[in-house]
Amino acid sequence: MQTSRQFAHESKDKSIAAVAAPGAAELYGLTVLAENVQISDTNKTRFYVLSNTKNEFGKRAVFIANCGADQIDDIIVELNNTGFEMVALHDRPDGTKLGSYNYVIETEADNISSDMIDKITAYSGVRFAGCFDLSEKTNN
Repeated sequence: MQTSRQFAHESKDKSIAAVAAPGAAELYGLTVLAENVQISDTNKTRFYVLSNTKNEFGKRAVFIANCGADQIDDIIVELNNTGFEMVALHDRPDGTKLGSYNYVIETEADNISSDMIDKITAYSGVRFAGCFDLSEKTNN
């Protein structure tokens, strides 16, 4: 799959740009047109480190939902009814048809159980990616 940086580089079209880390410009031979374009200096990039090693559930869970925009509300309501609190929702068009998305849903719960996970993954297109304990690394 081609990244936006690769596409911007290979297209040679001056009307195409990519938002990326400064190192990407050097890597792909692109020109930095604007720096610090983020809306807020408190923006953070999330990385999920998941493993297939069986361990106790952490306090946060990540679900992936491939569904229409009209279905995500039902999934969010079910998360809440099951005892999860949604922390973050990220979406990307899945590229197959208009209105179909891949959602990454980060949740929090005091005691995550297999039954809770099974209730959410019973929805068509929803899968469980894993659990983790929150850890934050800063560059200070």
